[in-house]
Amino acid sequence: MTSTPLPAAVAAQTSTPSRRPFGLLAIIFLQVLTALLSALALVLMAAAMLAVISAAGDATATGGDLQLSNLDILTFVLTLVVNAICAVGLWRRKRWAWFLTMLQLGFFMLSDLYSYFTDSPVATYAWSMLLNILMVFYLNQREVQNIFMHKTPTQSSPPVQPVQEQI
Repeated sequence: MTSTPLPAAVAAQTSTPSRRPFGLLAIIFLQVLTALLSALALVLMAAAMLAVISAAGDATATGGDLQLSNLDILTFVLTLVVNAICAVGLWRRKRWAWFLTMLQLGFFMLSDLYSYFTDSPVATYAWSMLLNILMVFYLNQREVQNIFMHKTPTQSSPPVQPVQEQI
């Protein structure tokens, strides 16, 4: 019996890829961009509220024209935190980050569907829905899922046996 080395295709599947695919980098970029825009929105809301309070001359002013609820502020804070966590986890190729990103995209698609069925202007949800669908399809490709399935060195797995030919 002689042993032959594993074919290149099998060897490539068993090792962790060293480079991140372009699509994954694009999703990470969008996550970081969304987190930064949420942070900017929070800073601008705080500045506007401070301007209203200073113009009114007392600390009991509520912001009048801003009409911001606590839910609006909480939404921006959660978007900032979740997008930042997802971006870091996707960069580090963590399985939980893939799962959290899928949950986040599902929530965003539900939000877009709600906008559709409540007759909101198309511009408010169309591009978001398209990007979310593309990201879900991309992240569910077998090759992309395999990036997040690699085992850590602490997990034990049986060694790969070479293919043997019988003569």
